[in-house]
Amino acid sequence: MKAAPVLEARRPARGRTAAPKQAAAGGKPVFPGPPRLRFAEPGGERKLMPKRERASMSAGPARPGSVPVRDAPGETGVLYVVATPIGNLADLGERARAVLGAVDVVIAEDTRHTRRLLRRHGIAARLESFHEHNERRRTSGIVARLAAGESFALVSDAGTPLVNDPGYGLVRGAVQANVPVVPIPGPSAFLCALSVAGLPMERFAFEGFLPSARGARSARLEALADDPRTLVFHEAPHRVVACLGAMREAFGGARTVVVARELTKRHESIVRTTLDEAVHRVGEPRGEYVILVAGRERTREVPAAAERTLEVLLEALPLRQAVDLAARATGVARKPLYRLALARRGERDEDGRAVADGPGGGGVGGGGCQEPGRGGHYPGGSRPGSRCAAFRGGEESPGSTGQGAR
Repeated sequence: MKAAPVLEARRPARGRTAAPKQAAAGGKPVFPGPPRLRFAEPGGERKLMPKRERASMSAGPARPGSVPVRDAPGETGVLYVVATPIGNLADLGERARAVLGAVDVVIAEDTRHTRRLLRRHGIAARLESFHEHNERRRTSGIVARLAAGESFALVSDAGTPLVNDPGYGLVRGAVQANVPVVPIPGPSAFLCALSVAGLPMERFAFEGFLPSARGARSARLEALADDPRTLVFHEAPHRVVACLGAMREAFGGARTVVVARELTKRHESIVRTTLDEAVHRVGEPRGEYVILVAGRERTREVPAAAERTLEVLLEALPLRQAVDLAARATGVARKPLYRLALARRGERDEDGRAVADGPGGGGVGGGGCQEPGRGGHYPGGSRPGSRCAAFRGGEESPGSTGQGAR
């Protein structure tokens, strides 16, 4: 087995050239400069580091973020979860390179893809496959090997493992077996997109890939329609247009969306637009997409599902009856539904307030139409040419302004 690396500090001289100092062990001189990697055999003595540097780069296995050494034969190995580039191979960090070259085995989603990355950085490593089709079968064996002292690095094809990638069962099994699990942070496609989207990042919800079936996808989006957080999705190129169309139906066409593709690559594209325009601006589908949708604004009184219910009822019923039924069906208070219905119908009274066949009007059970400011009641219907006549029976006349305001 390969020995795991230990970080050894060399402190830079301040304003002058410092004389070589003797290392804490081994008798070799250590010159001033940035930290470097040293390999220690099992049971070897650790190098001590200045207190300030030990806080972030300690060689001790109990400190997160380190590259620990097995102190004695029989100690368990370590499972490293290593983030790899999402496109630009130069984004592989120094710590990730050190770990990939030091562990006994690198387990990869696609060994061919990972081999190209390792060759690019001159890393010689033993590769084994670990993907969604063999994850369950291989997990118990890898955990046993970890417990026996082997160290593994888990990588995905791109980005941080376990984010829409295999590995959850392995990490859980290692934790249950008391095997150290160490993160080696690095690139992440959705965090990369979030950082440049221009959308609120204080709170966001990562939803990953939506269901491919149309009904299941619509149901998931309907459940998210009132979420005030920024919503983050991944999508494949052959489904991106259908996905954006479903989002427009569920969230409304005015919602802001950011569509990012080929991040960190030559053809990187980040489009900031609305859901109404997004379908026409995605261009030729290629690469994996990150789609970020602005959350629902909290200032709106009526949830999206109740609003859509009211809109459907308004197409077939008088305003008052539509509002009553919508309130009963959705549990939303009648007053905000009534204000929304008036706004949809687009009518205004002499005080500038919206008016239709509400209380006392010509809706179902009203029996007539009371026009504001006229004091005239027209039994069984409405005065010819009035607004009430335009909406009588829940149908629009050619002269009405109702559904055109939707």
